[in-house]
Amino acid sequence: MNFRFIELYRIQKSKMNSTQKQQIEILFNPKWLIAGIMLLISGYLLMLGEGNTDKNLFTDAIFSFRRLTLSPLIVLIGYIIVGISLFKSNAKKTA
Repeated sequence: MNFRFIELYRIQKSKMNSTQKQQIEILFNPKWLIAGIMLLISGYLLMLGEGNTDKNLFTDAIFSFRRLTLSPLIVLIGYIIVGISLFKSNAKKTA
């Protein structure tokens, strides 16, 4: 396997000053990322529910508001927040 790109990255990083290195290391906002992941987990957990072991018995529980509307909205908002966190930098802007 060719690891030349890693060597080139290390060479470029060694030529940078400390502020440039700090800017590269802080590429995403971890607080927003964790919040988005927690929303994703809670949305998927809301989709879970009681199961039915009897194949001849049908329950309307799978068509509840929580499973069909609320959970997908929470998951969608979670994915949006994760996407925003990857583009929003955590670095403090100094003037």
